[in-house]
Amino acid sequence: MNICRSTLKNLSLNFLSARFFSVLGISAAALTPFSALGKKEDSPQEKTAPSKFVESPALAKGQLIFDRKMSPYMGANDFITAFRGLEYFEDHAIRNGKYPRGFGAGCVRFLELSLIYNPLAAWSSVAQHEIFGHGYRIRDLGKNVAQVHSYHVEAPFPFSNKPAQGATYFSFSPDITLSQIMAIDIAGIEANYVFSRVIKKQWIQAGSISGRETALYDQNALMGTLYALSLQENNAASHDIAAYLDDLNAAYPNAHLSKVHLNRQMLWNLVDPMLYYNMWASWSYILYGKSVPIPMFRIKSVRFLPNLRTELTPFGIENYFESYFMYNDKLTYFYARQGKHAGQTYWGVGIDKKGIFTRKKTSFDVKLEFWKQPKMALKLGESLPTSSLIGALITVSLNVKFKKFSWFEEFGGKTEGFVPGQSLKKALIGRFGLAFDF
Repeated sequence: MNICRSTLKNLSLNFLSARFFSVLGISAAALTPFSALGKKEDSPQEKTAPSKFVESPALAKGQLIFDRKMSPYMGANDFITAFRGLEYFEDHAIRNGKYPRGFGAGCVRFLELSLIYNPLAAWSSVAQHEIFGHGYRIRDLGKNVAQVHSYHVEAPFPFSNKPAQGATYFSFSPDITLSQIMAIDIAGIEANYVFSRVIKKQWIQAGSISGRETALYDQNALMGTLYALSLQENNAASHDIAAYLDDLNAAYPNAHLSKVHLNRQMLWNLVDPMLYYNMWASWSYILYGKSVPIPMFRIKSVRFLPNLRTELTPFGIENYFESYFMYNDKLTYFYARQGKHAGQTYWGVGIDKKGIFTRKKTSFDVKLEFWKQPKMALKLGESLPTSSLIGALITVSLNVKFKKFSWFEEFGGKTEGFVPGQSLKKALIGRFGLAFDF
């Protein structure tokens, strides 16, 4: 059977939110209780005439990585690194490391974001959704279950006269199960969520947000919410969430999930401080050509930033509590997730610790995840709902620092179960690549 999955049109919301931010009158001063903002009083002797230029904005590190099935982690890291490469080229080859002040310069930066960086962010979020989302999940299931025939990723204005949109055209065998179909349904949104987590970790590790990158985060973090809010009674089968609802309700006919309930759950994705910091970062870049620090809560020497999320699984909605911690300039990411559908409660916890061991130019990271969830039907003939299973994932990453780059390797494995951006089956995990300081 042939089918396609398509991406929503016109996802460029960054500047609308930025304008809303300025209308509310929210400024850096309103965020002073948080730890990223300090206070400094200048003495009369220290005050000097303001310069006509500011230094180019600070950029976070980037990684170019490769894995065999082109996972969402590969797509996210490679798109972000290519994006930062463009920023670095502008800063050093065009602007020579200096950004002018003034009204005219701000107008130029506004147009630059509107006509270059935001359209590229929209294009990359659609490509992530199609190629590294739906495409990855189909590659993971195998050619005997499903196979991609082609992708379509439309470049948005001003590169074309159309909004950002895309589609994945694929076929599947009669042996495919409802669990596998639902995994394909949600894989694009799943990949966008992975993208938003990757860039958020990089920003928090760097301690600042580049205003040119804010649309990258916003459009990936809000993809699922925008999809849910676009649901109509007559949505085509290519609408990811409409297809997911139909398939989930067919798999669990005695536990109907309504569009209204799904929409309400997806609104939890707005409880994300980074969305609102990004409004500040966008205007800081437009007006001053600067990156902005990331306000975080502080308990003694530990800084942290929590948020809530709602994501989709092949067995129902799942609510996340996440928190990003910084201690001794090292990032730790923690999450707990929980959901209930068709009489089954499922949950998971995970931790991603950077720099758990460091020696000279070598450092190690570790990632651990544990879960209890319904066993998916991954073979024809298995019925739903099935019994629960307990699973785990562990990976260790090696980072070796050289003069101008770092070598990166990640190896590990997981048991059967759904984890965003990973295989559904029991599998080994392996990635490698290069990290760059911009």
